Amino acid sequence: MAVLHRASATAVRAVVGCTRALEDPALRVDAYLGLARVEADRGEGALALEFFDRAAALSPGNWQVYSKRGYFHYQRQEHQQALTAYRTALSLNPMSASLWSSVGGLHQVLGQAPEAIDAFTRSLAIQPSHGALSNLGFAQFTAQQYAAAASSFHQALAIDNSDYRVWANLGDALAADASTTAQAREPYEEALQRIDGYLEVRADDPEAMALRGWLLASLGQYDAARQAIAASVERAPSHGEVAMWCAQAMALIGDDVKARACLGVAAQSGVESRRLASAPVLRRLLPER
Repeated sequence: MAVLHRASATAVRAVVGCTRALEDPALRVDAYLGLARVEADRGEGALALEFFDRAAALSPGNWQVYSKRGYFHYQRQEHQQALTAYRTALSLNPMSASLWSSVGGLHQVLGQAPEAIDAFTRSLAIQPSHGALSNLGFAQFTAQQYAAAASSFHQALAIDNSDYRVWANLGDALAADASTTAQAREPYEEALQRIDGYLEVRADDPEAMALRGWLLASLGQYDAARQAIAASVERAPSHGEVAMWCAQAMALIGDDVKARACLGVAAQSGVESRRLASAPVLRRLLPER
């Protein structure tokens, strides 16, 4: 209860501060945006949108109003509305790498890989970043552009090599292209070493446990892979990402019954069919489209 009280007191202070700021025309837009944030945190979506509308009416050329509104919709998983708001922000500030990256991420969530690739590419043309390169690689992999994905992951790792997921993604991209399959082992081993270090700190992360199972299977350690997958599925039996890694590991091992069961869970949990089809090891198990 004490935590709730502190949160409520903070909200009240924010409302008081924003309300006072409304008296100053120079601060009015920021005040409305502040009130929108407070109401969004309170779960009052309709009221938050009213404050966004007031801010936009006062400053229709202010790209930050639409950017913040886009983030509001994104937090509510209203992805199409978020994309519309971010696109409006981009029309007002087309040289923003972060806005292009946000647009790319939303296209990715909506299953629109070509549009995501275009947006991330535009972001990188303005300002290269680890995040945009990693996301571009993911979108390229989903579109089955494996060589391009590997190139993007290589570039991302040149900026920051600490993320085990990017190492795993690089391994997947190399393994998926017949001309580079033999090169996949090194990034898989690097990813496994880093994920083991992560799990020493966060041993209860089922998604990391499942990805570890896929890495072990990719390195031919099938018994250890089965154990890792079983532990992750036991911890999170309906988790979409866990189910996807389970399906991939079991398909690689040759347990098609278990792989199909995990595929079903992944699909029911919202993992997009295009993403599942982008993994070569799963393609033979998916229904023909």
